[in-house]
Amino acid sequence: MTPKPLEQQVAELSTEVARLGRILAAIGAAFGVGPGAEIAPASDADLDSPYGDERIRCDPRDWKGTSRKNDVMSRCEPEFLDLYVGVMLHFAEKNAADAKKSGYDRRAAARAMGWARRLRAGWRPKGGAAPKKDSWGRPVNEPAPAPETAFDGFDQGGDDEIPF
Repeated sequence: MTPKPLEQQVAELSTEVARLGRILAAIGAAFGVGPGAEIAPASDADLDSPYGDERIRCDPRDWKGTSRKNDVMSRCEPEFLDLYVGVMLHFAEKNAADAKKSGYDRRAAARAMGWARRLRAGWRPKGGAAPKKDSWGRPVNEPAPAPETAFDGFDQGGDDEIPF
């Protein structure tokens, strides 16, 4: 087996070091150390509020598990939420010129930290888990409608219903 060229090895190692740095920064932020430490995890009162269990807007680039986009934070793995904190802090920095957007991103990061902390402590939903739903609001176990019954945007009536 031929060894990889040195440039390729260096590029792969640089990518891995950058990925590990982002993970460590997110974990450090969750525990109040390093960049993002100025953001404290959200309080239990905030997490229990009607808006405290936010929907996930996107999957972090480094997440290798199943997609959590459009899922709620309470249904995610703590490791996913650690990475999501880093994504939200990145968006907060990117939107620094718009205080409103930056505030929403920082609040999402704080809530993700709070949910990660809560889930690591063994939190479970009251009354059992609600069924997981897809982006259309259907329970995941329910099959999608068959193609011939799916709405395609056109009326499927006969020629007798044409108004002209």
